[in-house]
Amino acid sequence: SRDDESMMKTYYYAGVVRSNGGDKQGAMEFYVKAEMASRHSDNYLFKGRIHDAKYHIYRDLFDISRSLIELKKSKDCFYKSGDERRYINSLISLSNIFMTLNEYDSAYYYLNNIDSYYEKLTDKQRGLYYANRLQYCIRKDSINLNNYIYEYFDRVKNKSYINWMVISMSYIAKNDFVKAKEAIDKCIKADDVGLYYYIKSEVYEGLGQYEEALDAYKEYVKVDHKS
Repeated sequence: SRDDESMMKTYYYAGVVRSNGGDKQGAMEFYVKAEMASRHSDNYLFKGRIHDAKYHIYRDLFDISRSLIELKKSKDCFYKSGDERRYINSLISLSNIFMTLNEYDSAYYYLNNIDSYYEKLTDKQRGLYYANRLQYCIRKDSINLNNYIYEYFDRVKNKSYINWMVISMSYIAKNDFVKAKEAIDKCIKADDVGLYYYIKSEVYEGLGQYEEALDAYKEYVKVDHKS
């Protein structure tokens, strides 16, 4: 009904306000109410946004199993709504989560789903896609590493969307520590500071610079103990 649609949106936006203010629990309560109000709605775009909002909160709380459930629901809703940009973002997020969980077959499945939308990817989406592709190659498909490194540089026009830590890891996997160092030196802002120092320690060790390797490893341990 129109009332349900109105309530769904009211609860959703109240949740967004709570979330922006740092009140994750309050936000989740409103998102759950929004979901309840959306049960009979065929507004799949909005339903997808509700599930996506819940996914982000569970992700921030490190509740992987619940975040996956919400992410898959949002993916299905975005697909039904025809919103390809949001649908592709969901596929990228799913491939990333499964890569983090070392569930490579699932990551590969979602990466291959993205392939059929390849021409429609934005530059930012391509940056994330290739970062996930390379991480898969490092672990499961080293024969294609060179191809994907080349494509990453060639197809992503805005170089700020290149994940230099993943590039560095790719060169480490190839035992090319000179290029690995060039890549990690280009990493201006690391999302994962611990991983950044761990990669640096691996690079320096590969170059035979053991003092620098030890310094970087000490920083890695320091960050790792804080988290």
